[in-house]
Amino acid sequence: MQHLDKPYFLCLDEMNLARVEYYFSDILSSMETRKINDDEIITQKLLSKAQFGKDERAYDKYGDVYIPQNLYIIWNC
Repeated sequence: MQHLDKPYFLCLDEMNLARVEYYFSDILSSMETRKINDDEIITQKLLSKAQFGKDERAYDKYGDVYIPQNLYIIWNC
């Protein structure tokens, strides 16, 4: 998110050990709802404020985390 000019690759292996909807559904949902605005891919935030509970400090630090357009997710089933 801080270096949008560089590509980043997230490689996930052994993804067939459990059902994908149990551990990856929130990320897949976020990827499916992304939008293109002025040639930029925009995704929703990955975490809601409710997921942080009363930890305001953590929300301030991580509450705006999203999947940036320079992140490529690759998984091997």
